[in-house]
Amino acid sequence: MDQRHDRNRSWRKTLTAALVLSLPPAGVSFASDQSGPDAALAARIGKAKVIRVVTPFGKTTIWKPVLSADGIRSAAAETVQVRWPQAWQVQLKKRGTRAGLWIGSAVFAALGGAVSAVIASLGGDEAVGFGDVTLGALGGGALGAGFGAAVGSLFIRWKTVYEAPSGAAPVARLSLAPGRRGGMSMSLRVAF
Repeated sequence: MDQRHDRNRSWRKTLTAALVLSLPPAGVSFASDQSGPDAALAARIGKAKVIRVVTPFGKTTIWKPVLSADGIRSAAAETVQVRWPQAWQVQLKKRGTRAGLWIGSAVFAALGGAVSAVIASLGGDEAVGFGDVTLGALGGGALGAGFGAAVGSLFIRWKTVYEAPSGAAPVARLSLAPGRRGGMSMSLRVAF
């Protein structure tokens, strides 16, 4: 019985040594090299008041984001809320103020020019002057710009500024731990 036990123990030792020697040296990782956005984009994200991060688990809104090498956290939070391998997209909150300004300015300028031409022709002038139409268009455009900007600021959209590389390798974690009865236990987890 002792010879059999010794033979099993020697096989275990041999297999454990082979397994340990087949592991990569320290510092080599199976994890993907996804480390987040570059410095310019990180500065842009860091200036934002609120961002939205799309992860495999859903969308997370982070107020006053702080970026680190590990991931993204809120200025109020102590720990990282979203790690980089989990961040599929980072989106900035944008308002439609600029688009509303331009659309409102163009529409109201056209309406202002048309209304001033009609008023000038109803006033008894046989020939409507270029100055009348121009003045109406400028006044209408200025009013329309303010009105369009106010209405456009009510419309919120999320603009994607960072997208994780699509060819990112799956994250694999290999752990080796001592077993209960003197053996070794190995586990391999792969996350896509």
